[in-house]
Amino acid sequence: MYFNAKWNGDDSNGVDEPVDVSLTQDQGGDIDWPMIAVKGTGRFCGVTLHITNFWEEPKKKPSSWWYGIGGEKTIDRWWGEGDEKFFVDGEKFPSTFGTGSEDYIGYAWSAEPPFPTCNTAYR
Repeated sequence: MYFNAKWNGDDSNGVDEPVDVSLTQDQGGDIDWPMIAVKGTGRFCGVTLHITNFWEEPKKKPSSWWYGIGGEKTIDRWWGEGDEKFFVDGEKFPSTFGTGSEDYIGYAWSAEPPFPTCNTAYR
């Protein structure tokens, strides 16, 4: 039995080396960010995702920035809205197409307090 693992870190400001996306397929979305790209035989056993958010909440009332006023969304490119997709053996369309990265790890609807880390990988 062999165990293989892959790690990727990114600080989203260009310091890290760019990830090799040659094994992924663009599905026409705004951003498709590969969490893992592999070739060969084997089994996908799971994933651990850790995100550290250094964003500071604005001093203004949340109603002025959290999804905006009058239904106009003001927070864009939140990591969780990317859908998890599994492409198997060169598929053109993923055989697994999820509802959102946050749902995949049990963090749906942002796990607001009082229990923000209960049953979730988010810290």
